[in-house]
Amino acid sequence: MKNCSKAFEMLLEGSRIPVGHTHIKCHLIFDVKHGSLERKARYVVGGHMTAPPASITYASVVSRESVRIAFVLAALNGLEIEVADIGNAYLNAPTNEKIVITCGLEFGAQFKGRLAKIVRAQYGLKGSSQAWRSHLAKVLLEDENLGFHMCKADNDVWYRPAIKPDGTKY
Repeated sequence: MKNCSKAFEMLLEGSRIPVGHTHIKCHLIFDVKHGSLERKARYVVGGHMTAPPASITYASVVSRESVRIAFVLAALNGLEIEVADIGNAYLNAPTNEKIVITCGLEFGAQFKGRLAKIVRAQYGLKGSSQAWRSHLAKVLLEDENLGFHMCKADNDVWYRPAIKPDGTKY
């Protein structure tokens, strides 16, 4: 819950559901990874209880063919490939959905029973995957220090110019 606390804006005690917001239920999901037996918990909102958002809910995914082409090009040209896994990725993206929840004991005794607005994408919301994809693209394109570009053939393949140890650009 410490990781996802930034996804909620606590309303004042005794507040009512704001106009235009939908009240939904949430729950924790506990999981054990098969290979490592690592225990994981995820806070999930009941997005199935909401109307479809006005914006797109689909988030594109890099195609298998694009990954294979990137590996072949890297191998043929002696290039490095870097990958990343972003923990709690959805929590980095703001959400446009107007959702309110009632806090349970998992938020701490002081917040139990209070209303909270969801302000960041959460597992279970219909628009969360698209919100995350849009947020990531915005950061990669707008941060000049990162220097990433979107591939024209597949918008989910990102690249940035680099320099080999011998000084040649690629």
